[in-house]
Amino acid sequence: MTRKDIRDKYNIVCLERPERANKELSNGEAKKYEKNQKLLIEKFHRILAG
Repeated sequence: MTRKDIRDKYNIVCLERPERANKELSNGEAKKYEKNQKLLIEKFHRILAG
């Protein structure tokens, strides 16, 4: 799984160099990156909710 795959899963748009966005992540790296993206989404929703 790549960073782009994870962001696509959550409809997140991010400008990033293709070689970094499309690099295959290990299972551990992918889990950490996905967890980080989920936390960012939760934080964003809390900010919007005020």
